[in-house]
Amino acid sequence: MSTAVSAAQAQTDTTRSVLEDPLVRPRTALIRSALVPGWGQYSNDRPVKAALFGATAVGFLAAVLVERNNLSRTSDDIRTARNSLADLVAVGGGDSQLQNQITQLEGKFEDQSARQNTRLLYLFATATLAGVDAYVDAHLADFGSFATRLDFETGTAAVFVNLTLRLPFPRSTN
Repeated sequence: MSTAVSAAQAQTDTTRSVLEDPLVRPRTALIRSALVPGWGQYSNDRPVKAALFGATAVGFLAAVLVERNNLSRTSDDIRTARNSLADLVAVGGGDSQLQNQITQLEGKFEDQSARQNTRLLYLFATATLAGVDAYVDAHLADFGSFATRLDFETGTAAVFVNLTLRLPFPRSTN
């Protein structure tokens, strides 16, 4: 009878510890941070990292949107200048200054497009790094932290230093 009770209690203890364990699975943390940088770190109880990754992603997203707006304005300027040049050509004239302006606007458009693509690349790199970081943190969540202790003892002719470093090993799944 006592073995049945202790086996049932062990099963209850195991169930309780699994249910109370707030650890996030690594794949879940990776997906969360890849979708929304910082979400996986927040799930792993790393609020500072979550804020840094989140703020970085928001900053790069804002930069992409600003460049998109700039591209739209430059595209409108190119269209307006081309229409003006077409109107001049239709009446039998031309304007070399307007043609130079169109060339400059096209160069500006290419530069803005390159900047937008670079910022988009940085945004994806941030999401990738956030995902990898969350994945690694989730794997190491049950590793624990290490404790250090440094003691000094003085003697008549010497100072004794004792450094104790205790590293816990991961919990076994058995």
